[in-house]
Amino acid sequence: MDGLETLGSLVRSPNKVQLLERLSAEPTTADELAEAYDVHRRTIVRNLNDLEASGWVVTDGRMYRLAPATRVFLPDLLDVIRDVDTASRLVTFFECVSSDTVDIPIAALEDATVVSTDSNAEREPLSTACETVSASTNVRAVVPVLSPMIAEVFGTAIENDSLTETILAVDVADTLRSMSGHGLYAEFKANDVRVYVTDSTHSHGLIMTDRSVLIVGYDDGIARVLVRGDSPEFREWAMGMLDRQRTAARPVPTLTEEG
Repeated sequence: MDGLETLGSLVRSPNKVQLLERLSAEPTTADELAEAYDVHRRTIVRNLNDLEASGWVVTDGRMYRLAPATRVFLPDLLDVIRDVDTASRLVTFFECVSSDTVDIPIAALEDATVVSTDSNAEREPLSTACETVSASTNVRAVVPVLSPMIAEVFGTAIENDSLTETILAVDVADTLRSMSGHGLYAEFKANDVRVYVTDSTHSHGLIMTDRSVLIVGYDDGIARVLVRGDSPEFREWAMGMLDRQRTAARPVPTLTEEG
């Protein structure tokens, strides 16, 4: 088995990865591992035998320990495995969003949730977005497309008096100007939402709340997928993106004014 096949076998087997992580702390017997993970001993032994055959672990009597090379490279290897697992969960997202426009480190998305229109639940990803916003007290957003989903999410945020700032693509702002009787237009004005207009174009939107960060991917003007997370790295990236977008945009006191 070559290196790629060996790595592939680990990526496909979270149980083996867990065993390597446990053995990195100290040598352990199969019985102790079976008790720790509440798994039948035969299953533990089968996985350990596979790891031994691949050169990841060695035996010393009844004790299993990491092979010397495994101990040296395991931290980096675990990072690679986590990145591969994260990337596989983000496939649907990057079908809608160009990776060139989302410069976030993949490690920041390790614990993020991906929700798409392909999910079994109805009204996704709208339901997840509204649920997140309704539980928040501070909402800021970058809006590249005036989709039905964004209109409903904004309505929820304004109803809760939590929408404080939005950065609109110029096409979105123009559409709202032409719809002066539209409810969303009136609510922006009535609730003193800080509005900015940007000439930048993106295939994704951003909703940042005090609870979570959402990246929304669009296809043909429809929200198809979102990624939700709350890691410090994710929030730092989102804050940086908001700051950059705000700096490049121009403030609009009212949507009736020319941008």
